[in-house]
Amino acid sequence: MKPNLLTTIRFISLFLVIAADWAQFHYLALIFLFFGFCTDYLDGLVARKYKKGSEIGIYYDHFVDKIFVHLLLIYYLSQNLLGFWVVALLILRDYLALGFRQYALSQQTNIASVQSGKIKLVAQGMLLMFIALGRILPFSTTIVEKTSFIVVVWSFGSLVDMGWKNKSIFKKLWKEL
Repeated sequence: MKPNLLTTIRFISLFLVIAADWAQFHYLALIFLFFGFCTDYLDGLVARKYKKGSEIGIYYDHFVDKIFVHLLLIYYLSQNLLGFWVVALLILRDYLALGFRQYALSQQTNIASVQSGKIKLVAQGMLLMFIALGRILPFSTTIVEKTSFIVVVWSFGSLVDMGWKNKSIFKKLWKEL
């Protein structure tokens, strides 16, 4: 199996999650969501194990990761299952990271993913799974808010970690600002 095919399947599963949830097939939405996150794990595994990684595959995977999480955050916001502040801060964090990566590329430097960033994606995925599960087994809104707070804090912590591990680029950027 090709890693980019798995990434494409994840992209399609995003719309299946939203359609199933919107049609109130919450169990099915949860299954599609879980499947989507499994394909995220598998595409990287296949690429590394069978040496099928490519430059386009790296960008495609990263793009689909962001679209998958951001559209689900916005969808759950539209369903009043998540606060605006959570969605705004998580998307802002990703744009700040993207801007930092773009600046680094303009300086002929590639910013590698940091472990805390990978954990961030897992934490965001768990939050989304938790919300989807809450459609089946309703949780207190306080639990979702506290979980959201932890995910937002971790997400910004991973941004700081990325800057710290690439402080020479960060210092150049800071001087230019």
